[in-house]
Amino acid sequence: MRIAIFGSMDVPPQEGLEVLHYDIHNYTLDGQYDQIIVANALPELHRNKVIPFLENAYNALVNRGELILYVPSAEWAAKQIFTNTADNITYYMLYGEEAKPFRACYTMLALRTLVERVPFVVRSASENILKISTPEGETVKMPVHAITAVRND
Repeated sequence: MRIAIFGSMDVPPQEGLEVLHYDIHNYTLDGQYDQIIVANALPELHRNKVIPFLENAYNALVNRGELILYVPSAEWAAKQIFTNTADNITYYMLYGEEAKPFRACYTMLALRTLVERVPFVVRSASENILKISTPEGETVKMPVHAITAVRND
């Protein structure tokens, strides 16, 4: 099984599993993958590069291969702003960090619409908690949209 990962995510090693890490701004997907995981990296792309990225992912997957996306929940971040309870994680969710600024923020509906245009088939769409590590070594929990989509030729 071959897995391509964009963003910071670890997959436990297993026999027969090949895991390749890529930079979302500079990558060449070589060959076919069973799964492509995009963990908190899609918001780094300019909006005009999102559909081409998703098309590249689609073309690099085997038939019935999965695209798994995790992006910060725009709805949760907006609620924090509107209720005046925003904290550092809220601002990270909206703007990213200096080294990797975010160019876009996604609602679940917007994310599903983009994915289905490519034309992935969305298998599941849910709200999850992604644990991320801060530069100071602290682990924080971030509400994210999680989508699993399938290439189904």
